[in-house]
Amino acid sequence: MTRPAVSTANVVAYCGATPVLCDVDLAGVDFGSIPRTSIERIEITRGNSGAVLYGDGAVGGVINIVTRNPFNEPTAVRVDAGAGSLRAGEGAFSANRVVGDIAVLAHAAAVGSAGYRANNELRQRSLVGELRRAIGGGEVYATLSADTQHLGLPGPRRVSATVDEVASD
Repeated sequence: MTRPAVSTANVVAYCGATPVLCDVDLAGVDFGSIPRTSIERIEITRGNSGAVLYGDGAVGGVINIVTRNPFNEPTAVRVDAGAGSLRAGEGAFSANRVVGDIAVLAHAAAVGSAGYRANNELRQRSLVGELRRAIGGGEVYATLSADTQHLGLPGPRRVSATVDEVASD
């Protein structure tokens, strides 16, 4: 039985018409920097057919994240929050406002967790702002985004036959 080859090095990801870039070439894409509330749909093209449209970097496939067009959305403000085990918490804010031929979007999100071991905390914050103007049959837009992430790596763990491993950590 043969197994298919799997590689993320030759898969490209786009958010709208913009490539989702990562810090280091050949590293994984940070999808956490894309606000979930801004996603309309996700299109996945498997295999090398994506190389025709997106170049030789896409011979393994294409992930195209199509974002919502603010001109097609009503004026809205949304706030989401959640909590979980290990002191995990998540919060998100999004707003959309259209006035005539100008649209303004704002997205902010924060995720955090203490992790299951010492020095295993997660902190991620992201902020996206967008200004669009409809001109004739098209649009002109400017997007500003910022993202920061910290994930601690747990240190060594002492194990012995007399210590309960779960209770000791």
